[in-house]
Amino acid sequence: MERFMPISFDQIPEALRTPGAYIEFQPRAANLSELKRALLIGASEGGTATPLEILPINSHDDAMAKFGATSMLAEMAEVFKDNNITLDLYGIAVTDPTAPDLAAVIEVMGDDQYHYIVNPYIDAANLELLKIEMDRRWHPLHQIDGRVFMVVGGNFDAVRSFGQSQNSPHFSTLGVFDSPDELHKSLALYAALCSYYLDIDPARPVQDIDMPGFHTGAFIPTREQRNTLLYSGISTFRVQFDGTATLERVITMYQRNVQGFQDDAYLDINVAETLSRMRQLQRYTILSRFVRYKLAATAQHYGAGQKIVTPAMIKAELLMLYRTDFMGARGWVQDYDHYKSTLLVEIDPHDPDRVNFRDQPTLIGQFRVLAGQVAFKS
Repeated sequence: MERFMPISFDQIPEALRTPGAYIEFQPRAANLSELKRALLIGASEGGTATPLEILPINSHDDAMAKFGATSMLAEMAEVFKDNNITLDLYGIAVTDPTAPDLAAVIEVMGDDQYHYIVNPYIDAANLELLKIEMDRRWHPLHQIDGRVFMVVGGNFDAVRSFGQSQNSPHFSTLGVFDSPDELHKSLALYAALCSYYLDIDPARPVQDIDMPGFHTGAFIPTREQRNTLLYSGISTFRVQFDGTATLERVITMYQRNVQGFQDDAYLDINVAETLSRMRQLQRYTILSRFVRYKLAATAQHYGAGQKIVTPAMIKAELLMLYRTDFMGARGWVQDYDHYKSTLLVEIDPHDPDRVNFRDQPTLIGQFRVLAGQVAFKS
């Protein structure tokens, strides 16, 4: 006798006697498509925009109309758009350009996600506010995280000191020293380039990237000085033989763990970016695959078409996602066998409606340094 295989429908009722072919769609198997958003924070000078109003920026002309033709935000938008036209760009004007308070900006942002935030205000008080906010956004109960880009000028000691004063995996700051360029323009360039390449592939190193329009000052840091900065939370550039500058290595400002010890877990910006994308895809995959499902410990004795999910099924989805998407399609991770052997998925012992999982992904590295030893004979 042929076994009956029940199928659970979302829209087609069981009590249906009118003849016809009724087919429902389940878009949950479709790919996740998301346009990344960048937010410019700055000063306006005239224009139609009201301070503390987040507005889309469609072009340089649009920015001039909204924030003023010669405003900081219009100039930032021009540089950003010249170097990154793929992101959905927004801008917000502070109320007092001479003494900006980012608390009001953070309040306006609410829980809307901005993947890349471009911030020219680097005083200690505002940075503490931003750090708290970015930690909140990274938290698993919010998951609306992003990266904050900044630049810092001054002499070598001042730049290094600023880097050492911060400790956040969500901040990334470029030292520009005595560059004659206005800081907000250098910032827009830095953010545009980083966000452009990270959006394409969060795991590829952001290095050896030309910085069009950037002018170095009289001070050019040596390799030893740049290495010191990379141990102080500051991203670096280097100057080519023709005088042009390229991004050398883009890092975060994370330097110490909660115990105060030196820690490089989030050194490169690729780590937080890749983990963020992976978390997003894990959430999307599981939540879109098992919409309105019942939960059982095992699938034994249930028909194959039943809307019932088990820990084993969720584990299989996570393993497939790791191997076929994170590894095969995107090249974000490695060592599938280790991931498979350490992945744990189980029903919470105190909540029968909750599934807990713990995984240990091995992120792919970035080829940055070649060290060789030549043992020769003469």
